[in-house]
Parts: sequence; structure tokens; C-alpha cells
Amino acid sequence: MRVYVYCRVSTDEQSTDDHYSLGNQEQRARDYAKAKGWQVSWVRKDVASGKNTNRPGFQALDAAVKIGEVDVVVVYRLDRLSRNVRDIYDFLDELQRRDIAFASITEGFDTTTAMGRAMLGVAAVFAQLTREMIAENVKDGLLRRAESGKWNGPKWNPPYGYTYVLGGTIEPIPEQAELVRSIFRWFSEDKWGTSKIARYLNNQGVKRESAKPNSGQWIQNKIWEMLQNPVYVGKVVAGDRLVDGIHEPLIDQDTWDATAAVSTARKLQSPRLKASPHLLSGLVRCGTCDRLLAAQKCNYSNRQGDVSFVGFRHSRNEFSGPRHCPGVYHRGDTLELAVISDLLALAKGENVREMALKAAKERLATESGPLRDEAQRLSSQLSEFDHRFESWARLLDDGAIDESQFRLRNAALLKDKVKASKRFEEIEAALGAEERLEIDLAEVDAVWRDLPVAWEHLEFEQKREILRLLIEKVLVYPDRVELQPYHLPPRRLETRRSRREFIRKVT
Repeated sequence: MRVYVYCRVSTDEQSTDDHYSLGNQEQRARDYAKAKGWQVSWVRKDVASGKNTNRPGFQALDAAVKIGEVDVVVVYRLDRLSRNVRDIYDFLDELQRRDIAFASITEGFDTTTAMGRAMLGVAAVFAQLTREMIAENVKDGLLRRAESGKWNGPKWNPPYGYTYVLGGTIEPIPEQAELVRSIFRWFSEDKWGTSKIARYLNNQGVKRESAKPNSGQWIQNKIWEMLQNPVYVGKVVAGDRLVDGIHEPLIDQDTWDATAAVSTARKLQSPRLKASPHLLSGLVRCGTCDRLLAAQKCNYSNRQGDVSFVGFRHSRNEFSGPRHCPGVYHRGDTLELAVISDLLALAKGENVREMALKAAKERLATESGPLRDEAQRLSSQLSEFDHRFESWARLLDDGAIDESQFRLRNAALLKDKVKASKRFEEIEAALGAEERLEIDLAEVDAVWRDLPVAWEHLEFEQKREILRLLIEKVLVYPDRVELQPYHLPPRRLETRRSRREFIRKVT
């Protein structure tokens, strides 16, 4: 009999339990084979978890089984083979198809009998049950720990700006904490992108992990992860909730909210748009079909030689289909110049804020009427829910209905009340937009006021961020261009487009 001995131990068992040591498993298997009169041909060992079969030793065993080099497989216990029922059954089916025997030393399984196979299946179920119970206990322990405000991450890798301290929490590292605040400020106030922040820190020689002087280069993804980590505002994750942590926050709630607003706006942009080198990318649309126009390189030749420039136009695959559009084109540099010139001229006017406030209030007035009617109806409905609950409570006190009837009626009522309450809150938030309008427009007004002086001193990313704050879209028609600023009426732009550019628009 060609015997294949397989041994496995997890990292924790290897360090804490001699009973499951690899040496003990191998010796017991050799003694078992000797008692049976079998010859041990192979011994394979793994130091790994049994939650799956991605282990070198097990893969070697599986390969030996499939090429027919094994007569019997011997393990110390069934859970040494795997802790997953499906993996065990698949492996045992493979052994059965190839007429290979299986033996578990401590459990005495014999797969040549029906009873032995049945008992083996029961043991496999309990092996998986044990693993799942351990996982649930660990999960529950972590949840209780988080609910108490403690940080659940690994002790050796706390978030940048913190160090782990005995007792299950983290505390700030002063010099790193100040850098964290700067990163949030650069992103939320100065409108720096994550790539620019990473580049700046690397150029300044700032290491992400000061304990490792030869590593710790800042990269874009690490900056983004930091900006999304609620631990910096004093929160910890408990299941699907955020709870107050016992550690000291590094930023305040206003900074966190401002960061979240900028993050949300940038998530709506495609990766190509974020990386675009053109100020108007994502703002220029076709006036006929409202599709975004792509910034593409165009070329033609004249007497002076080859000419190359960027033009905004439809992609070729957008000239067909049910939404057929003849397409539009505009040279990028002249369009950009026209948009910026008009914005700067508009910013120098004294009534920009008044115009925006008037337009926004007119829009809100047309939208708020139906919302107010719906809010009044929902308010009456919520009051009726309360009256019905009180009447059922009195019936329960009087003995007219039993507790099960009360719970059944109340469950349906509560479901309807939650739905109505959620909608009522949404309407209140929408109606509150008019009250917040003065505050929102104050920020826009500050941008308009400072634009003529500050524009030439801004960096590219800052300019693009300003344009997205002020402009809703730029519409290009075959015969004209319209600028649509937020809260303001559309403005027709004067742009220069030569006949040659139209002739070359599809080159």
C-alpha cells in the first residue's frame, strides 16, 4: 500500500498547542501505517488555515491522487484535511472515484463501508460548524469592542498620525497629526488633487512611515484612503454603523464634511476626466443632443506646414443610432478663451450675486409648491398614525385585543409610518434649500468677487475646480455657443471659428 501522509497546523496552533504539532501528527501517522503493515511513501506538511485548499502541501496531495500514485491517504484528524464541508466532500469523492482509501487516525474512519462514509460526513459537518462558530465569536468580539469606541485595526499598523497604546486604543503622534490636518486642508480648501498632494509630499522628502526610512513613498491611493477614513474625525466602524471612538480626533466635523463634499463631486467625474489636461473637459456639451463633447487632437496642413490643436467634438460612434445628431465641433483654445473672458467680464459686474439670487429664488418658487402640498398631506398622515396607535393601545389595555393582535397591527402601522417619515424629511430638506440659499450663494459670491484678481495666480487644478463651481455647462450649437453659469441666465459667447476648421472637423 502506497501511503500518503498529510499534516496541517495553523500558525496559532503551531505556537500554542504541541498536541497538533506537525511532528506529533507525522509520528502518529507513521505508527498507524506501521501497525497496518503499510509503507509510507510521502509526507506533506502545511502551516496554514484550513478554511480553503490553497495550500502547497494539499495541492501536492491532490496532484498525486489525480495521477494515481496513492493507495491510501492518512491524516491525524479530519479537520487537518480541511474545515470546509464542500472541500472535504469534493476531495473524498475524488478518492472514491479513483478507488483510493482514506484514514483518520483519531476518529477511526473507514471509507470502505457505508457507515464509515456516513460518519465521515457527520464529522465534516461539525468541522465546518466549529470554524463558523469561531468566526462568529471573533466577529461578535470585534463588534462589541468597536461599540465601546476602541479601534479594531492591527496593533502594528495604526492609521498614519496615530500610534497604538496599551488598552486597545490609539493616540496622536504630534508631527504626523499636523501633516494629516494639512492634507485634509489642501484637499478640502485648496482643492488639491490626491496626486498633487502625494507628489508634493514626496518632493519634500516626507515619509509615510517614519519608522521605515527606506520606504513609505506617498501614493495617490493612500491619500484617498486617508481622506475617507472616519477615524480622523473621532469615529470607529461598528458593523454597518459609525460610533464615537475613545481616541482623540485629528480634524473637526466641519473639515470632514467639506472633504466629503469635495470627494463626492470628484467621484462623479470619470478617471479620464480627472486626468484631462483641458480646463473645460466635462463641461462642454452638444446643444442639439446634450452629449458631452470629447477633447481630441486635430491635425491639418497648410502652406506654413502642419497644424495641430485640440478640438471639442462628438466621437465618431456617436453619429448613428436612434439619437442621431449631425454633430458639432469647436476649436478648444478659442472656446476656452471665450468662456474665461466672459466669466471675468461677468465677475467684474456689481450685480452678479443679485442676479443669481433672483434666478435661484424663481426656480425654487416653481418647485416648492407641489412639495409643500405633499408635506401637508404627509403631516396629516403622520398624525393619523399616532391616533391609530393610541386607539389600539387603549383596546389592548381594555382587553378588546390580545398582545399578538396589537403587535401585528402595530408592525404594519410602523412600516407605513417609517416610509412616510422618511419622505417627509426629504421634502423638508428640499424646502429648506431656500433658507440655505443665502449661505450657499455667499461662497459663490466670494469666488465671483475674487476671480478677476486671483485667476492668473491659480494653478491648473484650482482653475478647473473654480470653473466647475461656477459653470453648469457650455453648449455648442452649429451656429453659436452658449455659456450656462449656475444660478444665472444663459449667455451667448462670441467665438472665432474659421471655415477651414469646420472642413477639418472630422479629420
